[in-house]
Amino acid sequence: KKKKKKNAIFSPSEVPPTTPVNPRLVSLFFSALFLLFFFLRLVALGALPGSRSAAQGRISAARPIRAMALVTVIDVQVLNNPSRFSDPFQFEITFECIQEIQEDIEWKVVYVGSANSEDYDQELDSIYVGPIPVGLNKFVFQVPAPDETKIPKEELLGVTVVLLTCSYRGHEFVRVGYYVNTDYVDPELRENPPAGPVDISQVGRNILASKPRVTRFPIRWDDANDEQGFDGQPQAQEALREEQRAAMLQEAQQANLSYQQSAGSCGSGSGGCAEGSVAMMDGFSNDSQVML
Repeated sequence: KKKKKKNAIFSPSEVPPTTPVNPRLVSLFFSALFLLFFFLRLVALGALPGSRSAAQGRISAARPIRAMALVTVIDVQVLNNPSRFSDPFQFEITFECIQEIQEDIEWKVVYVGSANSEDYDQELDSIYVGPIPVGLNKFVFQVPAPDETKIPKEELLGVTVVLLTCSYRGHEFVRVGYYVNTDYVDPELRENPPAGPVDISQVGRNILASKPRVTRFPIRWDDANDEQGFDGQPQAQEALREEQRAAMLQEAQQANLSYQQSAGSCGSGSGGCAEGSVAMMDGFSNDSQVML
């Protein structure tokens, strides 16, 4: 017969001593646990070689990269307005730089010669400004008048558009558009336009400075990981530029058509056509006004 084992019963004095826990081993255990957690965290953030591209791909797919603008246009004042057609354009530009940038910024003025084709666009002038100090900056940008011989004769008079753009490292980050009305200065000539070629010496221009159309584009500035300054959204930005241009030219064409219709019904000496020519841009929708 097998003998049953009896449970060992110890008196308090006979209890075997317990093995003490080594504090060093406990410390090593928690240190290893912390390092494991930290390693997994780095992998999730894509901070380790081989994991960064995958993490960036997930972030880029979730949302486009939006870089904060280091240069912001604060105000643009149109000087010598109204003026003769042959007088130079003058823009007093105020902008703010919130951080030192490595390269100059480029300003450019483009005169839209025709609403039907970009082939008649004239780049009046461009200038590089720099080095740019941090803080508010102001300067006057003067550009020559457009060459009237490069403008279609039927579109020399009426409403058109002039564009002021600013770029950094070849990437445009702001565009300001203005409506420009060109017409005869003499009220009598406005009411009774002479036949034949337009005498440009008798033509003036009036810029609708109170209603600029402003479009801003996000770009990458001085990112060390982006040597070419690529903004990552060229197609979207080009679409915005085309949308702004098309909207402004559509309103300009409507203003020209309205003025031509009213001019055809004006009688000699009424004075209504002269006043309508000066103020025909005032009818633009306030919804198109975007303040700087």
